[in-house]
Amino acid sequence: MRTGRGSYGNPKEVVQLHMHEHRRTPKALLLSMDGDEDNATWYPRSQLSTSESDYEDILIVTMPEWLARKHDLIT
Repeated sequence: MRTGRGSYGNPKEVVQLHMHEHRRTPKALLLSMDGDEDNATWYPRSQLSTSESDYEDILIVTMPEWLARKHDLIT
């Protein structure tokens, strides 16, 4: 598993990010990196694994590297 920002070559890798949760539905989470809902994107829950962090409204989100790249979360 890779963490944080960076450049990774293996398409089967996953990344782990701290993200702000704005809303949730049974099928998706509205998440942002900066806490601004205007910058938030919906992510399918089927592609994510989440756990609580020590901070309110911030989740530790594990997702496939391709999904993080698609949304410019990593380079």
